[in-house]
Amino acid sequence: MWIVIILIVFVVVYYVIMPLLARSYEKEEKKHMTTIWDDFVRKSPADAKAIEGFYKEDLATLSNGEVHNRLASIRRMCNNMNCTITQLYDTFMKELDKYPIETLPDLITTTEKLMYEEAHDYLTEPKDTGSALLISWIKERQNVLQNSGISSDIYNIKCKKKETNNEPSVTKSYWEQFQLDNEREAQEILSLGISFNGLSDEDVKERITALRNAAIEDSCSISELKNMLDKSLKQNNIGEAHYAMMRDSLNERASIEMEKLNIKKENTFKVLMQKWLNEKVEDILNKNSSITPRSNKRPSLLLMQFSLEDSDQFSVNRKMQIYLKNYPMTDDAKDFIQQIEELYDPDYREALEPITHDEALKQNPVLFNQYLKTKAYMVTKLIKSHKDSLKDNIELCNEEDISFYEELDLLEKKEIAKYSIT
Repeated sequence: MWIVIILIVFVVVYYVIMPLLARSYEKEEKKHMTTIWDDFVRKSPADAKAIEGFYKEDLATLSNGEVHNRLASIRRMCNNMNCTITQLYDTFMKELDKYPIETLPDLITTTEKLMYEEAHDYLTEPKDTGSALLISWIKERQNVLQNSGISSDIYNIKCKKKETNNEPSVTKSYWEQFQLDNEREAQEILSLGISFNGLSDEDVKERITALRNAAIEDSCSISELKNMLDKSLKQNNIGEAHYAMMRDSLNERASIEMEKLNIKKENTFKVLMQKWLNEKVEDILNKNSSITPRSNKRPSLLLMQFSLEDSDQFSVNRKMQIYLKNYPMTDDAKDFIQQIEELYDPDYREALEPITHDEALKQNPVLFNQYLKTKAYMVTKLIKSHKDSLKDNIELCNEEDISFYEELDLLEKKEIAKYSIT
């Protein structure tokens, strides 16, 4: 009998009372447990309120992982836009004001691509990325503008407002009007050393579109784009010798950008990057201009110089073999080199004549030779600066596996040797 009673008590305790106690314990534990979001709300109530406004949902219903990823994304955006969490929405919308409604669909497409890249880079779900939040804001602005019946861009709207003034209207170029309407952004563009002189309004508009798109893709301001290129070169351990060779890759990416933004290829940001890389290469070559041409030059310097002349990698490699290994040139190539010397010899002779005829200066051979080298170098640099007029000569040299720039450097050395006092 006692055994039966003990069994009944055991069953009641195990299957009834213990589960009730466990549930009660869990409820009590939940009262004392705090989630990431609860902790954030307690520490930063103003920021928490702003974030709930961003997402228009109760973040307390999300998991700790989702909240963590969203907070991390928002902090990254604030860092990139140089603002606080409570300023984030207004800061982005102010930037978005500069984009005509017609460009918003492309902007959404670009940001969607960035969303998946961001999700991959930060090991998060696409919906929890900062890009996903930006897409919702762009769509919000798009709906507002569409419902307002606005079909022209912000710039034209401002122009129409100005034309209502009693002052006589003066037709301004797109760039002139842009500088009036977007003073800070215009200053950022100018800080990159970009000039729109001689360009049509359409070309200027396309180049600004490309710059804006690049800034969004790199999550930086327009003024920082050049620094972002330098940062990318360092992070990817791209040496100076490969700067010029990167142009082929940029050329392919320029074609993609051209189709994506529906702009001319020469107006793409990737073409501007090519120009910046060329400037780096030319700066390196100028710093090493005193090095004797051909075999005494570092291979990396030759590679950069040849790449400035010829985009065909096979042709560049062939010239490298000739100039580094001293492969014999063909008779036609030698004749062509003589023609180059005959073409530019008068330029050197005329420029050096005041020095070579200065008998008083000749009394000091060291100073005379220094003046001679400096003047000859200036002539060479001047000739190389006329890129448009040199195009045909460079192409003809390439056909003979000759480096126009290298032969011009050789001619400079010959002219110096001709008049130097030993």
